[in-house]
Amino acid sequence: MKIFAFVAFHMIGWVQAGSCFQSRDHKPTENTTAATIFALEYGYPLLVAWDAIATATINNTGLNKLRINDELAGAGDKFGIYPNADTLYAEAIFDLSADIFTLTVPEVDDDRYWSFSFFDGFGENYAVIGSISGSSFGNYTLRWNPQLNGQTVVEDKGTLCIESPVAYGSLLIRILVRNNGTDLAQSAKIINGCKLTEAGPRPRAAFDNTPPLSLATFEGLPENATGVLELTARTLNGFPPINVTNPRAVDKELNVAGIHQGSYSKPAGVNLTAATNVVIEAIANYEKTCAFFSLGNGWKRFTTVGLFGADYVARAYVVAQGQESERITESLYTYPEGNISLAEGEAYLATFSSKPPIGPTGFWSLTMYQNGFLVENPINIYAVGDRSNITYPDGSLVYGTGSSSSNETFQILVQSAAAPPPANWTHNWLPSPSNYSDFSVIFRLYSPTPPLVNGSWPYPIVTKIKAITA
Repeated sequence: MKIFAFVAFHMIGWVQAGSCFQSRDHKPTENTTAATIFALEYGYPLLVAWDAIATATINNTGLNKLRINDELAGAGDKFGIYPNADTLYAEAIFDLSADIFTLTVPEVDDDRYWSFSFFDGFGENYAVIGSISGSSFGNYTLRWNPQLNGQTVVEDKGTLCIESPVAYGSLLIRILVRNNGTDLAQSAKIINGCKLTEAGPRPRAAFDNTPPLSLATFEGLPENATGVLELTARTLNGFPPINVTNPRAVDKELNVAGIHQGSYSKPAGVNLTAATNVVIEAIANYEKTCAFFSLGNGWKRFTTVGLFGADYVARAYVVAQGQESERITESLYTYPEGNISLAEGEAYLATFSSKPPIGPTGFWSLTMYQNGFLVENPINIYAVGDRSNITYPDGSLVYGTGSSSSNETFQILVQSAAAPPPANWTHNWLPSPSNYSDFSVIFRLYSPTPPLVNGSWPYPIVTKIKAITA
């Protein structure tokens, strides 16, 4: 990671409640130091996250091309950090400054989760089409509309259009795999039917001087505050401020900070080291005061994800965690409060009082990670969820064919891969590292209902116990 590296991946540390930053539109000043601090907070995600995502994708796949992975992630796969173990992915970095594109959404069966999520370089999830919103299949015209301050999906002369408020961005596609057997082939067929094709040039106004996105956009950037400000300058035309009431005020403040006509020049008298320290402190204070919302029973979620508006400190903190976070109406990622670890002979037992109340086409999973990647284990199980053959204590299935309509207590066992449990626990077992090293878990819920978001549903109680062995 680059600037403020200590913040990046400093994940899952519980914070106490306190006063929070408020999301409000910025009021510009003529103070170059204040403007520089603002510009660093504003542009932070570009160098910390977008740089790596964009350059890796352009190098591996090219620009405006889908990189499709039609196999499920496994231990050792490096498609991205903290991958889902139960969805297929496709991704693209796009540039709409010169061309219009056609995005093809193949037909997906009614009860399967799917999503096409659009992000700008700051992590703003400005558009989503998919099963949760009941989106249509077929061809969408993807085009840049510089007049937008947000996102709209409209129908233009019978054609579905995705009007993007930014010229550059990333697209992340997810297709749910119901099981690792016969359904994988069907899921792979669906994701291979996703297409992104050029549809012709975009009409450009005479004053439109937005440069094309390329690897050159990221070349020669120092890994410090100057790099943040320079990359902000280079991409400002393609990444205008969105989801704020006064984008011109943002542009004006960036100009005061020395960002002008695609480049950065430090104003006289500005101490970048001091400005950087102020930003580091602001992000650290955010983590301590209101980065997380407590859901009860030792679980938490990010307070703000996906749609940040003018809350640039929250945006900087969340993006530093290394994930492209969708808006909370689409997916909810929850984490244990505090550190979790197991010594030899220990295990965790997660007791669910009922099935998580997810919405139509939704799903949930509890996934095991080590350093952001799936954990190797002898049964190749990386996640346990509503598509697993988990059972109630009496052996009856909680989900799937043959399951009852009951909604009772069930348990998931988190235990080392080196200490397999008895056969009656196998389907409810999530293996942790065999060497008892550090690990993390994410409890994901797609199509979350309000009780999941606000914590009124009782989250599973996690208890450390003696390992259950045969």
